[in-house]
Amino acid sequence: AECVTCHEGAMPAAKVGEPACRGKLTLEVLGLELLPCPAVVGDQEQLCETVDDTTGGDIWGASVALALAFASNPGLVQDKAVLEVGCGAGLAGLAAAAAGATSVTLTDGVQSTIVGAQRNIAAHSHLEWADRCKTAPLTWGDEAAAINLTHENNVELIIGADVGCYPDSQAALAATLRAAATATTPHATVVLAEEIRWKDVHQWFRDELAKAGFVLVSEHKLSDTNRDTVLLRL
Repeated sequence: AECVTCHEGAMPAAKVGEPACRGKLTLEVLGLELLPCPAVVGDQEQLCETVDDTTGGDIWGASVALALAFASNPGLVQDKAVLEVGCGAGLAGLAAAAAGATSVTLTDGVQSTIVGAQRNIAAHSHLEWADRCKTAPLTWGDEAAAINLTHENNVELIIGADVGCYPDSQAALAATLRAAATATTPHATVVLAEEIRWKDVHQWFRDELAKAGFVLVSEHKLSDTNRDTVLLRL
């Protein structure tokens, strides 16, 4: 698989709807090197692109854009306890830790994806912030688990990258975000980076967030991107 290096905070070139990288991604501005997550098929590991569920294992452009946003504006995550939903390979969560988050819990609903995220954390064990990262399973729709994770980790900020792209999972995701965000007082802030592939699908996601009680505080197009990616703060 092709490896990609992002020099000086630049986004990798990729077609809309395709992963930013299927091989190793190097993000120089934060000193990160990540690999896609393996998928376990029987007793063998394969890249996720070789099995049916490929989404979580690839490194997507919105996660790169969110990582670059943390690098350019560390105040988004600095001194905050962070929960990442749909972590995939873990790029956004690791970037949050590198930018100064006090703790980061990277969650996903696919076990092989969690294994891949754990490996990417371990690959950065020589850096002091890696000790502030851990993984946990979280299936969207499991509101009790989301509440427990928020309480256990004193979560102040919830992040996600490209998590609203599938209509079938949007309602469950919105409910999970609501459960996690409202489990603490004051409520946790939610920051999402979403690539707009199809405007109607993106609007459906916004509608589900509104139904769940979220109010859009701010949004802006992420800079240095070669695709239509927005940062939503709820």
